[in-house]
Amino acid sequence: MPVPPPDMPEMLADLSRFLERPQTDETGAASVALGPQLQAAQAWVQAQEGATPLADFLGALLMRMAQDGLKGRIAAQAAQFELLTLRAAQKAEEADRLSGRARALGLLLAQVLPDLPEAQRATLFSPEEYLASNPDVALAGVDPLAHYLSSGAAEGRAPRWLDQGGKLLGR
Repeated sequence: MPVPPPDMPEMLADLSRFLERPQTDETGAASVALGPQLQAAQAWVQAQEGATPLADFLGALLMRMAQDGLKGRIAAQAAQFELLTLRAAQKAEEADRLSGRARALGLLLAQVLPDLPEAQRATLFSPEEYLASNPDVALAGVDPLAHYLSSGAAEGRAPRWLDQGGKLLGR
């Protein structure tokens, strides 16, 4: 193991004071971020005689910081891609959703549907058709009527396949 130079404690104290001062980043602006601080400190240490092990240590720290930052950037890019994908899927779903008066009727239907007799409810809401037109609900394994009443109507989902113009829903 190399023997540290006799002035190493003094050099470490100087390095500590050096790291306390803001350094400039790649744009020339003052920065208190650790990366620019360590880069400037490494350059300063390399200029000191006998401080090669300390300069190597600072270089290793910079390398680890870069590796850690890369993981974060990859995770952020993956999250951004997922968000864009989900937004595109949501827009595609929303194109198939009720809007305007049909959506308002769907919301009113959701309020009265639990109180209707079973036979009348069956003409207005079909669990099979609801699951067929909403595969996400089917995949979730949620009761179709419970889903429609709790959130489906508010999302503009149709209670069943509608004929042209929504005449069935209007009736």
